[in-house]
Amino acid sequence: MADTEHSERFREFSDKLERAITPSLKNVASKLSAKGLIAHSTKMEATSSTDARGTATKIVDELQEALDEHDDPESFVNEVCTALRNVREKRITDVVDKLQLGKLK
Repeated sequence: MADTEHSERFREFSDKLERAITPSLKNVASKLSAKGLIAHSTKMEATSSTDARGTATKIVDELQEALDEHDDPESFVNEVCTALRNVREKRITDVVDKLQLGKLK
């Protein structure tokens, strides 16, 4: 189970992350799915979604659950941030940078 600090830090940024990924939902879902960070079914839902914000929320919730169960939470957060940076959208990168600025050791 993830330590509370990493989990709380991710949760603190969840709303900002949801808003940032909504406009690039399909690309975000593809990047996260390719790295095995979200389920394939979630990626498929993102590609056909008519509720982008709702699906973005689902993706962030799925990441939070995976973080809470991960043996190495810092590594998991780093993987997520790397995948999100690869979307190459400034809005997403800005949120990821702020999330990682407070890196916990």
